[in-house]
Amino acid sequence: MTDKSAIATNNGLHACLAVADLDRGIDWYGRVLGFQPLQRHDYSEYGVRVVYLAREGTELELVETPDPKPCRRGDPPADHVALHGVSQLSFRVADMDTTAEELQESGVAIVFGPVYAPEFNLKACFIRDYEENLIEFIQRL
Repeated sequence: MTDKSAIATNNGLHACLAVADLDRGIDWYGRVLGFQPLQRHDYSEYGVRVVYLAREGTELELVETPDPKPCRRGDPPADHVALHGVSQLSFRVADMDTTAEELQESGVAIVFGPVYAPEFNLKACFIRDYEENLIEFIQRL
């Protein structure tokens, strides 16, 4: 067995989303989820624009390409995992009911939930971002 001590997993998780509209992403993730731009760079030689967003130690990278190819997953609870690969972004929250209420107040539709999953002892709900990417919120009970 190989020693995996060099693989740092205690420093949080970073996710990257390919998007069609970077500026709209910066606005949406800031207005709805409270993320703020941390770093931004345009790679004109590749036609790519990148922004790192951050909120309370969590980072999200958005990458805009000149010829995006949308990939819309089905709706939860089962169709969203029919395609292999990452199915959604997931964020832990302290209070699911308050989170769902705040999302709805900001104009975001709840796609699924909130539901209680007793087998995992959690509550969860799903929304879609401005480009139809699924986002899950989880409250561990």
